[in-house]
Amino acid sequence: VGEAGERLMKAAQVLEMLTDRKTVQTLSNTTNKDLGIRKDMPIGVKVTLRGEEAVDFFKRAMWVRQNRIANYSFDHEGNCSFGISDYTDFE
Repeated sequence: VGEAGERLMKAAQVLEMLTDRKTVQTLSNTTNKDLGIRKDMPIGVKVTLRGEEAVDFFKRAMWVRQNRIANYSFDHEGNCSFGISDYTDFE
């Protein structure tokens, strides 16, 4: 999200709805005056999914993405990061 407030709260609600898990806020590590972000300001939300729960969510997300994901979306430890523009496509 990149900012605190209403957009962050809505992002948390959507993520909780999609995963049935409680979200955790992420905080900025540094100050960025150009973006209006201060150190330790809440700027995002996340959840941790493990096991079958993670596999199920990943399958649903890949269906929304039409099973396409860029190589650079993976890091050297096997973690994956990608965006979905419209959460209403989830089944």
